[in-house]
Amino acid sequence: MRKNLGILFLIVALAMLNACSSSKTSESESPDELPPAEEVSTDEVPLAMEDPEQQEVAEPSTEPPVETAVAPPVQEATPESPTPTVETVQYTVQEGETLMKIAFETYGDLYKWKSIFEANKEKITDPNSIPKGTIITLEKPETPFVIERSGEKYLIKLGDTLVKISDDIYGTSAKWRRLWQNNRQLIKDPNKIFAGFYLYYTMTPGDQQEADQLKQQLKPAPLANSAPQVPENTLQPMGVTTEEAGAERTPATGTGQ
Repeated sequence: MRKNLGILFLIVALAMLNACSSSKTSESESPDELPPAEEVSTDEVPLAMEDPEQQEVAEPSTEPPVETAVAPPVQEATPESPTPTVETVQYTVQEGETLMKIAFETYGDLYKWKSIFEANKEKITDPNSIPKGTIITLEKPETPFVIERSGEKYLIKLGDTLVKISDDIYGTSAKWRRLWQNNRQLIKDPNKIFAGFYLYYTMTPGDQQEADQLKQQLKPAPLANSAPQVPENTLQPMGVTTEEAGAERTPATGTGQ
């Protein structure tokens, strides 16, 4: 009995000794102060890489690429130049003049009659008829226009054509181009000429001789079988002699026999 108690006491003593040694070891290993906490990183967490096999492959687009419009460079605004002052002159309309004639003699362009009319509407009521003495305002041309007057002048009449005028002057219509070439300032279109204008033509001695011959050929020849003309004062009534024609006839009287 005493032997068992001794063994039990010995086991308890060994256990207590082992417990004491363990506590000292843990106290020697633990420091007095705790170590400072590590700083927490503020960097963003990288996105997790997806599995290449799980990534969807984008199909190629069939739409054409959109071009990016590039804005044009901004240009500095240049100061506007002042409008040049138009110099004008006063013109007195002469008898028989028209706006087309005035436009041609002033600018060399008869179609500028419209601008003259627009600038003088308060003075011109009818552009086809301008009274003599009307004072109108004309824009002064930069360079004065000079009409080329080469040769003799011909006044264009209503119904005239270059063919007809050529026939009247040269005796043939074949020279109408010659008239046109000599009047290119006035006649832009050979199919359009205007009455009231003068055109000019040249006539050489050879042209004059040829024209006379052609005009002579065009004259109608007299009829061969035509009866000769008798003067009117020689015609007498039928059955009356020359002497009787002037005598006064008296009725016959009876003798009573």
